[in-house]
Amino acid sequence: MKSIILIITILILNNSANSQTKWQWQNPLPQGNSYSDICFLDSLNGFISGGLGTILKTTNGGKNWQILETNFEDHIKKISFIDLNNGWVMCYSNSTIYRTTDSGETWDLLGQITNNTLYDFRMINYSLGFACGSDSKIFKTTDGAVTWEQKEPPFFVYGLNTIFFVNENIGYCGGGSPYLLKTVDGGESWQEIPLPFFIQDITVWSIHFSTANIGYICGYAADIGFILYTTNGGNAWTGGALINNTVVYDAYYKDQNTIWINASGKILYTTDGGSNWAELLNNIFHISFLDENNSWSTVNGNSIVHSNDGLQTYEYQTSSISHSFFNDVEIIASNNVFISGTKIILA
Repeated sequence: MKSIILIITILILNNSANSQTKWQWQNPLPQGNSYSDICFLDSLNGFISGGLGTILKTTNGGKNWQILETNFEDHIKKISFIDLNNGWVMCYSNSTIYRTTDSGETWDLLGQITNNTLYDFRMINYSLGFACGSDSKIFKTTDGAVTWEQKEPPFFVYGLNTIFFVNENIGYCGGGSPYLLKTVDGGESWQEIPLPFFIQDITVWSIHFSTANIGYICGYAADIGFILYTTNGGNAWTGGALINNTVVYDAYYKDQNTIWINASGKILYTTDGGSNWAELLNNIFHISFLDENNSWSTVNGNSIVHSNDGLQTYEYQTSSISHSFFNDVEIIASNNVFISGTKIILA
């Protein structure tokens, strides 16, 4: 449901001389819908997706964001670009896929992967892609997400949360299971990799491999957040439990000592392999690391934060005249607008 408060109080008619009928965001900027995923191709070019079909694009590292026009209003769960021109988005409620071939200027509806909820979606190249979700199924496309083939894991997993491919052949998938799934034949078959926490209450939330052998996973087990590191393709793992009563949703490794994690909405940082952690940023919804220095985060739902020094410092790439709830707006003339809200009046 579209937020009535946002429509009435945040969207203000563009005060141009000829009073165009099209509404434009005035506060916050660049827009106020929630964000769901981040995809940066390099230090300059990136995309952010969100609610009501929201897609933003930057070509200067986030200093400026362009709101791309889309022909749909579904909440976008995942966004995946393989280069500046070719990208896909997967919508949350119905796993519908849209594709662009002109850097987001236009979007084509490709169809629906499945009737069930999907949690992750990644395109490896222009043809090959994978998705996974709630019903322990893995889906594969070889025609650019136009059609999808269902692949069966060797055992049932209650919710496959994340899928990651190192290349066209080697990939990993994880969820609510003490086993990680691995494929070496492009997702045609999957094998079991046992995890050190061999208990039922374990959930893998994120997987990342820099090579076929070196990678990490993170999540929680028995209410304890964990991150595990491997140098031999998952046959052995180092690391372990980190923080009580939290969930490690994502991580970034510089090396086995220097790690950043998203722990229940807080970015924590260690330089001693996890013995001590420093909090760098909180109220995080999503974060994307391009490298050990450059990262982009969504904070408080619809704010964007960029850092070029490993989150030791950061700057907001969005702006807002107020974080109060607005209740009413009165336009006296083209240049005179009054807004009332919680303990605030703006003019």
